[in-house]
Amino acid sequence: MATIQNDDSVFVDVRQVGASGAMLPEGNTGTSGYSFEIVLSNQISADVVLQIDTADGSATVADGDYQPLSQALTFGPGDPLTQGFDIVVNGDTKVEPDEDFSVTLNIVLGDNVNLGTASATGMILNDDDVTIDINEFGLSSADQDEGDVGTTSFTFEVTLSDPITEDVQVRVTTADGSIT
Repeated sequence: MATIQNDDSVFVDVRQVGASGAMLPEGNTGTSGYSFEIVLSNQISADVVLQIDTADGSATVADGDYQPLSQALTFGPGDPLTQGFDIVVNGDTKVEPDEDFSVTLNIVLGDNVNLGTASATGMILNDDDVTIDINEFGLSSADQDEGDVGTTSFTFEVTLSDPITEDVQVRVTTADGSIT
């Protein structure tokens, strides 16, 4: 008796829905689903089980940027060649750089299955900004007597509307008005 051995391979790819590496805004509140899909290159004759895991990049679970995912996904014979899943990103009002996380695939079960693109990156676009204000320290205007001798100092306070995660440099200059 002769046995025919299957030598056809199936390739598995993971990608972010839309453009690869697309940047999506995080939003200020609530959550957003960042959609990814897994694509098989051709039909299968037996179940294929894939493990999906997220990993921190500059976006971290500890900082509350996104919610981790670790799950198995099964493709069966006759199933569509594409299955999707979402990674939940948490909205915030923190002013921070754009951040990223990754999604990786591993084969748990599958004959003649090979990973093509085994990871994809989710980019979280920071959509928050900060306002910078300047006032005389403790006052809403800078009215002050000049005095009869010597110099008189004016103290100003520069404030940010929200906390930030990186340094901000502000150039302060004076300009002549009714006094020079």
